[in-house]
Amino acid sequence: FELPSAQMTGYTFDGWFIDDVLYENNKVWKFTSDKTAFAHWTANNYMLSFDTDGGETIEPRLVTFDTTVDLPTPTKTGYDFVEWQYDSEKVDQTFKWQIPNGAEFKAIWKAKQYNVDFGGVIKKATYGELFTLPAEPTKEGYDFVEWQLNGKSYK
Repeated sequence: FELPSAQMTGYTFDGWFIDDVLYENNKVWKFTSDKTAFAHWTANNYMLSFDTDGGETIEPRLVTFDTTVDLPTPTKTGYDFVEWQYDSEKVDQTFKWQIPNGAEFKAIWKAKQYNVDFGGVIKKATYGELFTLPAEPTKEGYDFVEWQLNGKSYK
């Protein structure tokens, strides 16, 4: 009698067991009654890596198939974290790992926006983007010299 082979995505087949005893091919078995064999499986481990797109480095981690994974929340100066993506699709922060191989997740960011007050004239500034200063103000009897922020000159 030849035992059938078995396959299941994300798992390694450990063998056929009857009453916690492994049964293998090319062996002689002596049964005195009907028996039911059960397949035993071990969930595979896969490497999960992170492309933070300029954010803080996050070390790869080993994950086990069919277990719950909690993805970290990265940080990046001047940006808000939006989501993780796998194959250009959004991934929930917590999900059941059912990818039958290693995977790299990419961080998606949105540049922060700030309000800048120029003496009553409010302009929006986006982190990392070119910012145009407002027109130079006028005041009778004075020449405009420069804009300053925290002691730094801007012209």
